[in-house]
Amino acid sequence: MTKNLQLFAPLKLCLFIIYFFSTNTVYSSPSNDPQAENKKILILHSYHEGYNWTDRIMEGINSVFKQENVELFVNYMDTKRCVNEDYFSLLYQIYKQKYAQVQFDAILSTDDHALNFLLHYKEDLFPDVPLVFCGINDFQPEQIKNHKNITGTFETYDVFGTIHLIRKLHPNLSSIAVINDASISGQAFLNRVNRVEQSLKDSLLIEHLSNLSRDSLQIRLSQLPKGCAVIWGIYIKTPSGKVLTHKESINLVKQSTKLPVYCIWDVVGSGVIGGKITSPFYQGEKASKSVMQILAGKDISKMEISGSPMIYKFDHSMLKKYDISEDDLPSNRIIINKDDSIYEQYKSLIWTTAIIISVLMSIILGLSHLLKKISATSKKLTLANHELEIAKDKAEESDRLKTSFLANLSHEIRTPMNGIVGFTELLEFKNISAEKQRKYINMIKLSSQRMLELINNLVDISRIETNQIEIIKSGTNLSEVMQNMYHFFLPIAQKKNLNLRYSIDFSQEFPLINTDQTKLEQVISNLLINAIKFTQYGEIELACKMANNLLTFSVSDTGVGIDESMHQIIFKRFRHAENKSTKTEEGSGLGLAISKSIVELMGGEIRVESELNRGSKFIFTLPFEEALENENQEQNSKLTSSK
Repeated sequence: MTKNLQLFAPLKLCLFIIYFFSTNTVYSSPSNDPQAENKKILILHSYHEGYNWTDRIMEGINSVFKQENVELFVNYMDTKRCVNEDYFSLLYQIYKQKYAQVQFDAILSTDDHALNFLLHYKEDLFPDVPLVFCGINDFQPEQIKNHKNITGTFETYDVFGTIHLIRKLHPNLSSIAVINDASISGQAFLNRVNRVEQSLKDSLLIEHLSNLSRDSLQIRLSQLPKGCAVIWGIYIKTPSGKVLTHKESINLVKQSTKLPVYCIWDVVGSGVIGGKITSPFYQGEKASKSVMQILAGKDISKMEISGSPMIYKFDHSMLKKYDISEDDLPSNRIIINKDDSIYEQYKSLIWTTAIIISVLMSIILGLSHLLKKISATSKKLTLANHELEIAKDKAEESDRLKTSFLANLSHEIRTPMNGIVGFTELLEFKNISAEKQRKYINMIKLSSQRMLELINNLVDISRIETNQIEIIKSGTNLSEVMQNMYHFFLPIAQKKNLNLRYSIDFSQEFPLINTDQTKLEQVISNLLINAIKFTQYGEIELACKMANNLLTFSVSDTGVGIDESMHQIIFKRFRHAENKSTKTEEGSGLGLAISKSIVELMGGEIRVESELNRGSKFIFTLPFEEALENENQEQNSKLTSSK
């Protein structure tokens, strides 16, 4: 006898700890009536606090009772870790002593062990107290045949429906592996699988992974073929007695196989795809509502015992991982871990905006109709006002252009001036090395050259604006012009390791042409300067050809290129093509505008052919005009004297 008592000593100590810590939770919900006495409700959970299934049931219970005038006495039997008749007897002694002075108004039990315990001890512990249960596996009415004041929700899950869903989502499926442990829930699940398996008639192979050790389960999972899917029935307690959380269990499965994993319980979000599931939250919620109906006076004998709610629930991240389309899922599904669409995020704002726009559109349509009537009776006045508006817009545009011109001009002048002033001040410092002096002087020189270039461009622009620029034509040796341009810009191109070449394509010996050589060289220079500036590697070609009494000049490069949207804008004053790779290149933005004006004054046209990051080709044409004889002689005499 002493030996037996010694064997029970650890168990009694365990129960003593449970008594003071695990089962001693009391929740009081707020009362709307300060004078009303709280209803006392005993909550008896089969499992332990922290077990996901039980915690989710408790969330459902609290969702109903949190606003009610009740006091909850919450107890956890912890039967995942310890369950036998001796343990139940000791729990009976604890609850008998613990609640001897408490008169409960209702009892709510969750899962099988709690119901079995109450069916055995309730009339002794809590006689005539109504009992509502939930979470019961494979419930049969005979279980409560000789008991009264009992109703509840039994656990329903659709194994056949889940298998049907898996076969739909995976048309090439050849087998399904089902995982379960030896718990009551695990065995109830296995019984349902066996019944479904008989109805399949060998159309689908069912692989049973029942009550395996962790190592054996991992080995079996790793050996499953590609055309297989997995149903995680329940695997919480291993044969060695170790209790896993649902996340630990599912992680064990996911580490052992890459196959899709489905479920029948609400563990969606832990690495499974989902399925047709029974939700612990909804079971707790439904059972709590039944308790409230009883407290409100409803006859418990007239309350039907029914199955738990079922839902289709899926994890969006898992659907995406296994390339499963939402269109193949049931229409009444719930999908978690899904980023809300812009519409869902801003639904209220979108609808408010739509209403405002509709109202505004109605106002606009009404005003439009009114304006049409006014227009019909005052057409002349409207026309006059329109002409005045055009004149006003032109004046405002003129002012805007002047303001923009002055602003850009100020910026372009300030930049080189700052360089000149800044580096001049640096030269005033003593003890400056000769190398730094040369560097500063070179920067002053470059800034001065840029200033001179800007001034020359401004002079040209002002002369163009005031029609003071003159085209002075004379006999011009085009071959000589092309050679001069080539030799002048060759060293500049070579400094950037660019290949510069030129070509003249004439079908016969080319005579002198009658044109303004200075203006022609200015246009070619502007185009070559831009080509060298915006080409980092590759080559630049200057070309000229004649056809149909038309001279065609072109400058091609392999530079950064120009987006098509900028092809017309770049010929306007102070405008540049926007390109990240040209941010460091400076310029006034006047060169192309001046070139365009000169070409048009000489009776020609200029255009650009370019693609971003593919290079550019600037082309301008001039009418061919052969030089007169005296002009030829004058040019020849100049060439002779120069030799």
